[in-house]
Order: sequence, then structure tokens, then C-alpha cells
Amino acid sequence: QFPLQPILNRLQSAEMSEQELKEELAAEVDRLLKQISELKVQNESKEEAILVSAAKKAGVSYGSVSLKQRKALTGHHGKIYAMQWSATGRNIVSAAQDGKLIIWSAFFGHKLYVITLNSTWVMTCGYCPDGEHVASGGLDNNCTLYALGDQKTHASAVLRCHDGYLSQCKFFDKDRILTASGDKTCILWNLKDGNKVAQKFVGHTSDVTAIALDTAGSTFISGSGDSTAKLWDIRTSSAVMTFREHKRDVNAVDIMPGGNCFITGSEDGFTRLFDMRAMRELASYYVEESPVTSVAFATSGRFFFAGHDSANCHVWNTVDSETPVDKLGGHIGRVSCMGVEPDEGDALCTGDWGNEWESKLQVWSA
Repeated sequence: QFPLQPILNRLQSAEMSEQELKEELAAEVDRLLKQISELKVQNESKEEAILVSAAKKAGVSYGSVSLKQRKALTGHHGKIYAMQWSATGRNIVSAAQDGKLIIWSAFFGHKLYVITLNSTWVMTCGYCPDGEHVASGGLDNNCTLYALGDQKTHASAVLRCHDGYLSQCKFFDKDRILTASGDKTCILWNLKDGNKVAQKFVGHTSDVTAIALDTAGSTFISGSGDSTAKLWDIRTSSAVMTFREHKRDVNAVDIMPGGNCFITGSEDGFTRLFDMRAMRELASYYVEESPVTSVAFATSGRFFFAGHDSANCHVWNTVDSETPVDKLGGHIGRVSCMGVEPDEGDALCTGDWGNEWESKLQVWSA
């Protein structure tokens, strides 16, 4: 029977005032929400058991991984907010609130370029696949592109359309870049045709805090302060699917190589794994109360990494949600960003907020 039918029957028979109706409806809504939460908890363990069972059936062993710090890249004198590898895996770009954009040699550890930004309040950076441009943005609400070459850099374009701060920017390819903003929207820009807005994506009810691109170039995932993650198709302006499992802000997202699954990291301390084909959660991972601030998949998809506000970085086996297989130390402050080397996948880079004197990037490999 429809749960609200007895209340509606009493209303029709004039046995209930408007105020009593409001109170009973509010109580019924609370009861239903509690029931939904209880069902989610019951199903969570079943879903994780299914994932583990499928892994065993396919002969996938749990295994472990042991990474060591190979390089420590120091030079920023403010909180590092973002980093990204070049497509070749040779260089890394990082952005910090010292107002600098630094391009590093990942192998040798020295600086290739240091770009002084117009605004010190930078929050994101991106590396173009052609290796000849980088991008940055922050509280100036703009995405600025810089051309690299012969030890000189210059701003080649400024993308203006957002009404809020720029939280992330990522290149699909050399002709397209996606930006996310505190104005609750994402924008796809056409860099080949006069840096025009190609598509605007509207649907979140709070700041868009994170984006992850599918390597196929047609879909992306966004995370938001409204506690949801959304799957988007760039050919439409509305979301394909909304995932509401988190209870607090979604701070970080990443798509598994192959494009079938993605992970989210949240202020609630959980990292969650979702299947984009079944449009449902597969597993959740929890090790400490500290918010998850950055996530990244290994290229195999077998492992993923989760950075926390507590300065910890945990390594998880995707099919084992019980305990992490390793923990990477040496960070000072929030592990704010991370990324796996895209060419061969044999290195991980993490960035932290550091202390009042210095913050650093660390390069890890087996």
C-alpha cells in the first residue's frame, strides 16, 4: 500500500488540519529516509561480497604493492593545490599558492619553467597533450593558457565565462579543455575555433570541485559540494546519471583505465567505486575519519591511491575493501593532489600543502 494513503484519506474526510498534515508528512518522510539508509547499509556488504566473489571467480589475486620515494621536488613556498603529468610522462606541472606554476623534469627533478601568475590564488593546472601548453586557474574565475618554448613562456589565451572560482581544468586534447567552477557548472572550450564555449554543463546545486575525463574523449565525471557525482556525455548539456551515495562534499574523482568504472573521494572519509555500465556502486573503502582529498587509479585498475587531509596516502587493492595494502608517508599536511604517470604507469606523483616554509611533490615507484 502507498505509505501516505492513510494520511491522504484522513485529509479528505476533514479529520486533519493543514498543520497536522504538515507534521505527519514530515514524520513520514523522516521514517522513509531512515528506512532507505538502513537498506543501503544492508546492501553495501552484499555488493562488496559480489565484487570479491567475482574477482575470485576470475582468478584475480589480492596481491600487494610496495612503492618507494624516488624524487622529492621542492621549490614551492605555498600550498600545492594541483599537479598533472605530461602525456609523455617526462614532465610534471604543479600549481601552488605562492603564485607560481612550475614545470619539472620528473626524471631529473629540476625545474624547466617557472611561470609567475597574475593571481596568487591558483587552484588548478593542466598539461596539454601536445606538450607545448599548460593551463591554470583559481579565484580570478579565469582559465589562462600558457605557451612553452625555448625557456620562455607567455599567456596565449584567457578563457572567461565562469562566474565563480576555477576548481579544475583538464585537456581532452590539444583543441579542447574542460573547466569546472564554483559557479556550479562545467564548460567545454573549443580552442581551435577562437577559444569559444562549445558546451556548458549545468546540474549540480553546489560548487563543482573535481572532474575526471574518459580517455575515449566523450564522457566525464564531476564531483561537487552537493555530495553527488555525475556522469556526463559531452554531446548533451544534462547529466546522464547522478550518484548520491556520499553524505558530504565529493572532493576528488578518477576514471579507471578502460572507462568502465570510477572512484570518488569525499569529506565523509569514504572512497567509493562505481560501475558506469550498471550505474551503481560496487564497493566502498574506509580507513580513517579524515576527508579524502585526492584519488588516482593505477593504469592496470587493480590498485588505486587515496590521499587524505591527515597527510596520509593509502594504497588500496580495488577488490579488497577491508584494509589498504600500503601507506605512503613523508607528507606534511593535506595530500592535495596526485597522478599516475600516463605513458607506462610506472610512477605516482603526490603533492601536499606542506608547512609555512615549504611544500613538495614526491615521485614514487616500485
